[in-house]
Amino acid sequence: MEDLYKNYLFSKGFLVSDPKGSHEPQDVFSSLIGLGKLFGIVVTKQANLADVAMIHTAEECLGGIHIAEPFYRGFPGSVLKLTRDQLIIDQLYSYFITYGMDDFEGEGTRSIFEDQIKRDVLNEKTDPKYFEILTEEQAFEKLDSYVDDLLLSTRPLNATQYNLVKTVVNRNMDLNIKSFKIASKNTAIKLLVDTRLELFAERFLTLPDTIKVVEELLNTRYPDQKINKLNLTNKDRKFVGCLIFVLTRKATENQMRECLEKRKIWKGLLHHIHLNPRNPRAPRNKNEETFIKMIFDDSQRSCLSSVEYYISTGKIHQACDVLKTTKGATAVLRNMNYLLSRCKTDEDKDYVIESAFESNSPIVLIQQLYNYYNYDTDNNDCRTFKFTKNNLFVVHKETAEENSRRKSYITAKDKEKIALKLENKLQDVLKNRLGKVYIDPDMVNIAVPIQETTGNSGYGVLTRGSRIPLDSRIVRLFTYWEKVNDIDLSAIAIMNDGKATEFSWRTFASIQNNIICFSGDQTRGYNGGSEYIDVDVDNFKAYYPDAKYLIVCDNVFSGVPFDSCECAAGYMVRQEVNSGEVFEPKTVKTLFSVKGNSTFSYLFAIDLDTKEMVWLNVMRDSNETVAGTTDLKFLIPYIESVNALNLYKLFTYLATEVVDNMGDADVIVTDKALKGFGDCQTLIHSNDIEKIMKLIN
Repeated sequence: MEDLYKNYLFSKGFLVSDPKGSHEPQDVFSSLIGLGKLFGIVVTKQANLADVAMIHTAEECLGGIHIAEPFYRGFPGSVLKLTRDQLIIDQLYSYFITYGMDDFEGEGTRSIFEDQIKRDVLNEKTDPKYFEILTEEQAFEKLDSYVDDLLLSTRPLNATQYNLVKTVVNRNMDLNIKSFKIASKNTAIKLLVDTRLELFAERFLTLPDTIKVVEELLNTRYPDQKINKLNLTNKDRKFVGCLIFVLTRKATENQMRECLEKRKIWKGLLHHIHLNPRNPRAPRNKNEETFIKMIFDDSQRSCLSSVEYYISTGKIHQACDVLKTTKGATAVLRNMNYLLSRCKTDEDKDYVIESAFESNSPIVLIQQLYNYYNYDTDNNDCRTFKFTKNNLFVVHKETAEENSRRKSYITAKDKEKIALKLENKLQDVLKNRLGKVYIDPDMVNIAVPIQETTGNSGYGVLTRGSRIPLDSRIVRLFTYWEKVNDIDLSAIAIMNDGKATEFSWRTFASIQNNIICFSGDQTRGYNGGSEYIDVDVDNFKAYYPDAKYLIVCDNVFSGVPFDSCECAAGYMVRQEVNSGEVFEPKTVKTLFSVKGNSTFSYLFAIDLDTKEMVWLNVMRDSNETVAGTTDLKFLIPYIESVNALNLYKLFTYLATEVVDNMGDADVIVTDKALKGFGDCQTLIHSNDIEKIMKLIN
């Protein structure tokens, strides 16, 4: 079985038995002992199928024993013994060897002051990691189920989820492809570009999606090209031409008119593939001919231009009607803030709200609920716009000039009214989708998975905004890498007044203490480098009373994107700072691969008031190589997202009845290990993102 499959199942709490492995009693016993001793894994089902290959899978997914030592081998004990001057000299000497002498080879420079320290064996009590073992047949059934659920989600998938989908789809391609059901156009577009099978377009796309297909084509095959200046190969021009032929055959007039919203791009595309009015032989069906004439007829008006015309003349009712008729009530809901800000009367506002709430889209309702929950009614502040593109998180801070031209305002009263209405509408749309449901109270700390596109996957990964209580005294943040010289781990404290204090390679010599300790800056790690930050969460708040959050970042100082190297990150929990090795897999709470065409990633936040780890897992569209130079306040709505909506509240909406006894439930939502779980019940964990997304949709 492929590593992709095994690693994905590992992240869900499953190990896969090797059908060719030895399952003799002595080999099973030694494998179970190894899993427990090295990784803290306890097998709860089918333990008789354990084999030694599972140890290699666990080592890959939990780090294992082959991680390079940090700059200070005795971290943190040896670091805390050094003076500020010694720390600075160590750092300058390391930089001189690496950058001054242009020496990036070898194992990496080490401290010239550090004493050799022999570390004790780990003697801390660690929490067990509960796993089930699957046969290979059961594993493939489980994977097919995950992929079916992912395909039925309307949300874009992250890179790991999509790779799983693509691999399973390719594996089943010899079966009936017409049986596939895909709810997300983003997923269908990616599969179309990768497979070039027109059936994905015929079944799941419409004519306006052609531009998104071309954008995906550029992203994967022509990263240096822009859509307004194309230079595709003949093969790709023919592919796009065939796509337009297929989609115009079934296109409605509204779909053609929707294309007018991007008329300039369409004109350039049609010229590039030799489909234009001056080429009389180009159109191959009547619809295609009609469409080409429409695009090149500048007197034709798009839906949005009609909406803008009605808004400019004060006819809000007509603007709503056009938008609802051509694009549906969901389009009104998505643009509700824009429309409301143009209303002159309460009657107009009521009409917009009434039109918007004809939409029954749970995803858009949830998105708008978050938007209105976090909407800032202070009209003087410059806004921060956040969106995703090509699996990266894009951030744009409004300039002073843009703010001066701003027209979209709503009052605090309108905000509260709409947020309440959104919550009531969402509850009404989702009600009775499930039967009797038992919901673990801890689910109030788990965020709803609707914005995971920019995240990375791995063991222990939760949805952005989810919170985990930190019962341990010490949190050890870590990153390690290969195939690149220098990746930097940093922690940035956000104060109550919004100001930031940086803890990283740039500041550790002057800030290093028993409260927060840095392992040193490893600058020659091409063959393996690592960095760590220890945080005494209990005492950090007392030492820095104005600090509210600690934001943890990873960035590639060498300047190459994460896609060009191997990098992983996560955190461990430790009771004693000098117990065991610097990296102990048994204490790892999460570990994930950091991948993306970017040099900057937000990993976690620590809420210092509640002593909770908060998931961020955001790959930002950025070439920044140093942390601490960008504004981080825009992350706060994600950190506080469970206050707006969480899994506990979501499942109360979905349930016909919420029960207090697991035995009475049709569905059990919990992360606790259960015994006597019935076959007639459905169990949902917080990391069952696929199931949850399917339920929402």
